[in-house]
This record gives sequence, C-alpha cells and structure tokens, in this order.
Amino acid sequence: MILAAGLAMLCTPQLKAQDDDNIFKHYGLSVGFGLTGITIDASTMITDYVGVRAGADILPSLKYSADFEISGMKDAKKQAAAAPAPNMQVPNIPDKLSIEAATHLGSGHILIDGYPFKGSSFHVTAGAYFCSSEPITLYNKDNGAFKDVKDFNDRKAPYYDGWKNVADAPKIGMQMGDYFLEPDVNGNLEASIRVNGFQPYLGIGFGRAVPLKSRVSCQFDLGVKFWSTPSIYLQDHELTAEDLNGEGNKVFDIMSKITVFPVMTLLLVGRII
Repeated sequence: MILAAGLAMLCTPQLKAQDDDNIFKHYGLSVGFGLTGITIDASTMITDYVGVRAGADILPSLKYSADFEISGMKDAKKQAAAAPAPNMQVPNIPDKLSIEAATHLGSGHILIDGYPFKGSSFHVTAGAYFCSSEPITLYNKDNGAFKDVKDFNDRKAPYYDGWKNVADAPKIGMQMGDYFLEPDVNGNLEASIRVNGFQPYLGIGFGRAVPLKSRVSCQFDLGVKFWSTPSIYLQDHELTAEDLNGEGNKVFDIMSKITVFPVMTLLLVGRII
C-alpha cells in the first residue's frame, strides 16, 4: 500500500511534465476564403487556452473604367478661335477621357485566439491587419495623357502666345463640386482614398488554431478591423468638406462613419505536427 502510494506520487509530476511538453509543440496550416480574399495561415497553440495565427489575405485588384468630362475645353476652343495670333494653339484633347479606378485590398495579419473553455472551439480574437494605406486609387489610364493640358494651364509656348489677355485664358481640368482638379507636372491625374495601413482587429469565432482530436477541422471567424476615418486625396491635396458643397458634403458625412471594415472568413485547418 505504501509502495503504491509512493509510485503514484512519483508518476504524477512526470505525467504533468509530459503534458507541459506538448505546449507549443503542435502546428497547423489553413486555407480559406472570406471578405478579405483568399486566406493562408500558419498557426500554433501556445497553451490549451491561447492560439496564434499569422498569414496573408490575397485579394486581386479590381479595376473599373469610366469616362469623365474635362471642363473648360469648349470655352478654350472658342477663345482660341478668337485669338489674334494665327499660330495660337489649344491642346488637342477630347471632351471626355478614360479614367480607371483600382482596389488594393490585399493584406497580412497576426491574430491571437483566446479560448475561454479548454474543451470548446469558441474563441475571442485580437490582432492586427497590415494593409495598403490606399485601398482605392483613381488615375488616367494612359501615363502623361494630360501633359498638353498641363502645358496649356501653365501658359507654356505655343499656348501662351496669342491671347489678348493671358489672365482671361481658361484652365482645363476636372470639376469636382466646387474643387477644380488640374493635372500634375507629369500630366497625370490621381485621386485616392487613404486609411491607416496598421488596422487593429477584434472578433469572435469557432474552431481551433490547431485541431485537438483530428488532423483536419474548420474554423469560422467574424469581426472587424479598424482602419480609421477614410480621407480623400486629389493629387497630394486632402479634400475637405469646405472644398465641396451639396452632394459632396453628403459623401463626406457617409465616409466619416465608415471607420471599420468587416471581416468574415471560413478556413480549413490541418494539423501538421
């Protein structure tokens, strides 16, 4: 009886040590999809209550093209026709030009899962996503397409000569509300929506970072990443509500409320060790 008790006391700490050796020893790989695109993760369990995931979210850039009207072109042509110098020139630009918008929503992430109950797959997650600070950009499709327009607006020859009063010469650009957008020095137009590239994340879900009792399992996550209040930039100018009126102010009101981006992913998780 005394011998049995002694053996039990000796075996108990050894079994505990074996359990501790399993901590941080299991690793997994997962692949899935969701609102952030195709997700690929590497994961491990630090303890029975804490798991860590790191990975990438692959979302191809989406592009959309549209034609925008260039304000001032018709007036410029009329004034050019009335110019006194016969060699007066106006840039040969169509009234509408093609503009392209593109999304940049791919990201990387590090997430920590907390499991309140040892035997349960329910988890609370905190972490961060690392994303582009310009998720949406808008630009002219042909590089330097507005170089003639820029030269015209800067009154460079041969556009300068021939005007009776240079100050009366119109400028050519895009009218956005009350804000007038001109090409940059390279003859390009660019606008973008900017947010923070570092985006904290909070969420909940079901499934473990590494399966406990099987080689393969599923994991579901639902949460939000905080990307700050979006800003609109035209060239390097941050557009404000004072630059616009009417519908423009409504756009700012809506955007100021969109401070989070929803995240929902479904993953197939495999235990490799």
